[in-house]
Amino acid sequence: MTDEDLKVVFAHLRTLKPVRHLVDNAEPPTPCKLCGNRHGLGERN
Repeated sequence: MTDEDLKVVFAHLRTLKPVRHLVDNAEPPTPCKLCGNRHGLGERN
């Protein structure tokens, strides 16, 4: 990637709303309704 590509990606990432939820990789992975992934404490979100 060029420096210009990285600047564009960074600018786009700054426009995204953060996902605030519980994650604990020491716990068994479970489905998370907020992010759609599986991770520890996913069921508590």
